[in-house]
Amino acid sequence: MSQADDNSSGAAQRRRSHCLNGELADLLISRLESRGLDSRLVTYPSDDERIEEIVVVNPAARERGEVRVCDDGSLTWEYIGSLDEAGLTKILDAVTGALQAPGRRLVRDHRS
Repeated sequence: MSQADDNSSGAAQRRRSHCLNGELADLLISRLESRGLDSRLVTYPSDDERIEEIVVVNPAARERGEVRVCDDGSLTWEYIGSLDEAGLTKILDAVTGALQAPGRRLVRDHRS
């Protein structure tokens, strides 16, 4: 196979993957919106490819920041606030709520 064939094959694979991610992004956006969250797809170039992210905010509590879901599955929470005592409490509550089942205390395994 020639170099040109390798490149065109890779481009076709990226397009197929991009299309699949686009369909999944649309599904995720509609499910987030059905739960009362504002969601939008943003696209920006990076080197030789496009990166897509879904930006999610709670319209009833915009002060809680936004979550970005990247097309590679990574999540980023962006919170704008102060790191004073009140800000720390808000961040602690948000992170704990996101990572724990409701009503359950986090139990660490100290055997390691």
